[in-house]
Amino acid sequence: MSPLQYFKQFFSEDILEVIVEQSNLYAIQCDANKPLNLTTKELEQFLGTVAYMSLFGLPSTCMFWNNACRVFQVADTMTLNRWEAIRTSLHFSNNEEKQERGK
Repeated sequence: MSPLQYFKQFFSEDILEVIVEQSNLYAIQCDANKPLNLTTKELEQFLGTVAYMSLFGLPSTCMFWNNACRVFQVADTMTLNRWEAIRTSLHFSNNEEKQERGK
């Protein structure tokens, strides 16, 4: 089984679409002037970079894009600014439909 096939067993298209929808909604809830416009493909790329980055011991995420220790598998996938925007807005549920614990 390939790493991608293994990943798809845990993250179905439906789950990825919910994450994309909720992340885009959260970004607008935070600032209507800065929509995220995240796509499923871009979310998969983001999650792939996060998994790959976990293999390194760099003390700061920005170092993956820094010229001195640039990791091209990450840096060539998306810009640091885009990666940070996705990380900041990554959301899995709608805050407006939040339920209290135990209910």
